[in-house]
Amino acid sequence: MPEPDMTNGEVAPASWPTGSGPFVALVDASSSLERDLIGSWIRDSTENVDEPIHVFDLPPSRRQRAFGSVDLAIGERLTLEDDPLCVPIRVVWLAEKRDGVRRVRLSDLLKPGDPRDPNFVLQRIILRLHPDRCRIVVGEPARRSELEKRWSAPSGRGPADGTTLGEYVALQAWMTLERAERHVRGLRYKVPRFLREDLFWSRPFQSGIQRLARQEGRTEKRMRQRTGRYLKEIAAQHSPYMIDLVNGITTLAIEAAHHDVDYSEAELRSIYTFAEEEPIVFLPSHKSNFDHLVFQHVLYENELPLNHTAGGINMNFFLIGPLLRRSGIFFIRREFRDNAPYKFVLRQYLDYLLEKRFALEWYIEGGRSRSGKLREPKMGLLAYVADSYQRGITNDVILVPVSINYDQITDVGSYAAEQRGGQKEAESFAWALRFLGSLRRQNGRIYVRFGEPLVLSNHIDRDDDLTSPEGQLALPKIAFEVSTRINDVTPITAISMVTLALLSAENHGLTIAETASRLIPFMSFVQERDLPPTDDLPFASNNEIAAALDALVLSGVVTRNDGLTDRVYS
Repeated sequence: MPEPDMTNGEVAPASWPTGSGPFVALVDASSSLERDLIGSWIRDSTENVDEPIHVFDLPPSRRQRAFGSVDLAIGERLTLEDDPLCVPIRVVWLAEKRDGVRRVRLSDLLKPGDPRDPNFVLQRIILRLHPDRCRIVVGEPARRSELEKRWSAPSGRGPADGTTLGEYVALQAWMTLERAERHVRGLRYKVPRFLREDLFWSRPFQSGIQRLARQEGRTEKRMRQRTGRYLKEIAAQHSPYMIDLVNGITTLAIEAAHHDVDYSEAELRSIYTFAEEEPIVFLPSHKSNFDHLVFQHVLYENELPLNHTAGGINMNFFLIGPLLRRSGIFFIRREFRDNAPYKFVLRQYLDYLLEKRFALEWYIEGGRSRSGKLREPKMGLLAYVADSYQRGITNDVILVPVSINYDQITDVGSYAAEQRGGQKEAESFAWALRFLGSLRRQNGRIYVRFGEPLVLSNHIDRDDDLTSPEGQLALPKIAFEVSTRINDVTPITAISMVTLALLSAENHGLTIAETASRLIPFMSFVQERDLPPTDDLPFASNNEIAAALDALVLSGVVTRNDGLTDRVYS
């Protein structure tokens, strides 16, 4: 089923599939009301259908589900000699339509319940007051024979791991309903909902558990428990509710601390044309703890799927960790070199995301730059992605350099303290509150720029030996090329130029006119080398220079002394 860029819930009503029967309707309902709505829809949609229709309930996917609790009657029905067409059906609850757009607002999330997953009482209220918010969606139908063939295939879930045909059909129904729901809601909610069923219990994962158990002298049960804990520790657990909540908070923070986020929608859209065929890996620069939220905000506002972003396990602390995990961050330990089961789980998780074409993101520098200059790139996750490509998990990988730059950053106070010999403050809930509180100060604009993408297959081949002396240079070359392309598109800001002018004065301050004079050679340098400036460069007048200087005064970076005839900045 094709997926639109943006739908806002305005798609054609669902219709009964045109294939011939008999039919097996697989109903994914979270309440008796949803079940009744689907039943009425089936009756209305099949008035002219002569073939028999058998209706079965699936365990509701929006509730805590037990995979083994699939109705045995589904499997029994599928063992008959006929070849029924299996039709998954679900009810979707949409956001309220405002100004022609369906979007969950922060105010909606502060009310009781999830507007996209209302409880039984709210469902009835919504249906009575806003019936347009209730939609029936139909997943892509499939013949029993086709599903049975996939169930019997040597990869994926099937009889080899004890999965019954009924359980397999239920899993496929859930997954195709997720795609159908995205067709209505929009791509920003493209998330892996069935990670445990689809990845952990897959045959490659379970085969790996058996191999690790033999290698480490453990029972399969103990190794299965251990790898299960690791997967739970690592994996992001996207929640549409949290995605909306985090973006709502981020929007408020951007409005409070920055004028706006400056980027090219056309460039972003062009990058996502690659995602139709190959997985994308975004590799941003890292200057602030705000970077992740800013980039997710950009994707959210453009109705694009949010990235799976690698984060250090140090960020998985009280309250904030679960919130970040549900908004798309997956957590990685700092050190796991001698932990083979952990490395296996991480590799399987990345394989899964790449194979399913979920966009990845991590910071090529490994940590925040305290100076503004790019740090030396790290190879860790890049090596995992290259390994996945060489093993044929994906046909190719698109690496996208991203520059995230600021007029001023909120982190500057902590950076200055560290430069004076202070210790880096440990991440904690109190630390997070202080960081959010610091966003009340205006820090100017945020600039997001996209470098020219790198196609991984243009730099390494599947059969290249990356452990050979020559092969060991391949990944560093790619990483440094990414860094170079980030630098190439990082814009020079007005704030940075006046700061450079002030620093060139060494031990004395400058008036506005003196600052303008010192800016001349710096601006000539920028123009001669065709370096990318922001829109407010070059300065059109001394008033613009004064505005940039006063912004630094407001944030406490620069002091201003008002004399009788002029102002001096230092």
